[in-house]
Amino acid sequence: MDPDSFGSGNSHRHKDIKFDKWNISFSGSGTYSVMSFIMDLEEKALSKEIDFNLLVLGAPEFFKGRAKTWFRTIRHRIDSWNELKIALQKEFLPLNYTENLWDEIRTRVQGTDELMGQYVTNMLALFERLETVKQVDEEKKLNIIRKNLSPYYTDKLALTRVYSIDDLKELGKQIEVSRYRMALYGGNKEKQKMEPEFASKSTCRQKRISINEIQPTTSRDDGESRSSASRGKGGGCWKCGNLDHRFQNCTEKQTRKFCYKYGNLDCTVKTCPKCNTNSNPRERVTGGGEGREDLSGTG
Repeated sequence: MDPDSFGSGNSHRHKDIKFDKWNISFSGSGTYSVMSFIMDLEEKALSKEIDFNLLVLGAPEFFKGRAKTWFRTIRHRIDSWNELKIALQKEFLPLNYTENLWDEIRTRVQGTDELMGQYVTNMLALFERLETVKQVDEEKKLNIIRKNLSPYYTDKLALTRVYSIDDLKELGKQIEVSRYRMALYGGNKEKQKMEPEFASKSTCRQKRISINEIQPTTSRDDGESRSSASRGKGGGCWKCGNLDHRFQNCTEKQTRKFCYKYGNLDCTVKTCPKCNTNSNPRERVTGGGEGREDLSGTG
């Protein structure tokens, strides 16, 4: 075989092509499959407008290890790229490749977080590998891809007619845009407001007034001492009505009448209906501790 006459009619000659600069190599072992190797070579040749048959002359630059030893034993029988490609598949494809790849395609489902575009692209890549040995009808591809969609997409497309794989990808993008907008509306994603003064103010975020900050206006029926509560956790001043201090610390001169024990307004301990229920009058007067009231009835 004359290297200079091989692939005649092509503008490129073997000696002008720097195959060693392509950074493509195949050893026959590891995770780099023979199908990926074949496709990478063909894509590179197409991008450089090189006749595929010239790849045979450049083969020594592409093979390493076990694959290089194998190529040396068969190179005298190879006259074209198509022959080399068939020989590569016979030698390095796994046993029952077509059958096992079909099983892989049929069971390849869309991942939970896998976007429609990514899923369809991966499925088409699997079909492309299969089509090196067996052609697959486009409608069959679409049916398998749609059948293996995640439940979320299946539900959204349940009543939608899909005419092609491109149509399916476009519908998937629309579903993803809709899901993104729903996430923004639900507050799951933060987005800067261009005009914050016009943004919706959610009532659920407004400050809620503590029940202890509410000034009592009626007597309590639970039997708990209000003076004890005021000395403990606050609750406002029964003397002037302000919420920022307790009646023991009040400095207001103008005050209102109230019961020192329960905080009921317009009454004293002597006249308080709560204090005058089932208790000794003397105990009512002296039992308030620091909230003790004199017998004159003045607040």
